Amino acid sequence: GIPGVPAPARVQDRLLRSPSSHPAGQEQVLHPKYRLVVRITNRDVIAQIVYARISGDFVLESAYGHELANFGLKVGHSNYAACYATGLLLARRVLTKLGMDQDYQGVTAADGAEYHVTKGNRNGK
Repeated sequence: GIPGVPAPARVQDRLLRSPSSHPAGQEQVLHPKYRLVVRITNRDVIAQIVYARISGDFVLESAYGHELANFGLKVGHSNYAACYATGLLLARRVLTKLGMDQDYQGVTAADGAEYHVTKGNRNGK
């Protein structure tokens, strides 16, 4: 380069400096993408709904496998069934937090009947 004249900034450098300086980066910052993060430890399951901002990652809601003891599951807080139940617990918490829990009731009375989803069958049986 010429001494005393700053070199022109490359587009990649500008994108790395600030994602909000690029239109695609602004979309990513303004409209967060929510992700389900699941961590399975030897004794617990951790499920979180996470979204990213410029200032860092934020957790919308979380649920832990050891909380299943409050619902009658005393042991096995990191097995396959506990992962499923922790995911359901997280889903209910997110729906409640967003005010959508009345729109998505889930199964109100567990009768043990089989439920099959088929194209022509509207009642599911």
